[in-house]
Amino acid sequence: MPRFFRLTSCSLAITLALSPLATANPTAESQKDTLVVTADRPATDSFNAPGTITVIDASLPQKQTATSAVEMLQNIPGVSVTGVGRTNGQSVSIRGYDQYGVLVLIDGIRQGVSGTHINGTFIDPALIKQVSVIRSPSTSLFGSGAMGG
Repeated sequence: MPRFFRLTSCSLAITLALSPLATANPTAESQKDTLVVTADRPATDSFNAPGTITVIDASLPQKQTATSAVEMLQNIPGVSVTGVGRTNGQSVSIRGYDQYGVLVLIDGIRQGVSGTHINGTFIDPALIKQVSVIRSPSTSLFGSGAMGG
């Protein structure tokens, strides 16, 4: 019995002593390639888009006699605007997602870091060229905060 334990301990010691030599290869140089990952939002029309897109063009405020950007959004199904017209007093919710699940972009720039509060006095309907409301989960296209659209 003691001979078996001596043989086992000797073979274990030899295995542990030689294992770093097997993994180390000092002659081979490893080259690390640079990996560049870029992403771009594909240009799709509203017919082929995976969600429901409502596009409001510049002529709608005159037809609707909208005095604020929020009044233009009130007629879109699944979109509700709540709050009063004070600074940071109005919030947009889409498909049941509140201000933390709705992303607002103006000219491609994310608005409202802590939420999607919109003040109607800052967005003049006469200056709006186009409004696109996407009522689907859009986090893969627009990043976090776009669960509702």
